[in-house]
Amino acid sequence: MGSPKEQRNDVIRDAGSAFSTSETLVLDERTWEQFVAALESPPRDIPQLVELFRAKAPWD
Repeated sequence: MGSPKEQRNDVIRDAGSAFSTSETLVLDERTWEQFVAALESPPRDIPQLVELFRAKAPWD
């Protein structure tokens, strides 16, 4: 493992790679409506994520 700064840069680079890809979804009307409903629904609490985001980042 590198320094905290190197780790941070690796995370940023990897995130950029993940978001720079694109996918085409081909859905029938019913599935599309279910997909949109899922996107528009309120977020659900995930205790593990709450705990993760409260933790101090390794580079801080």
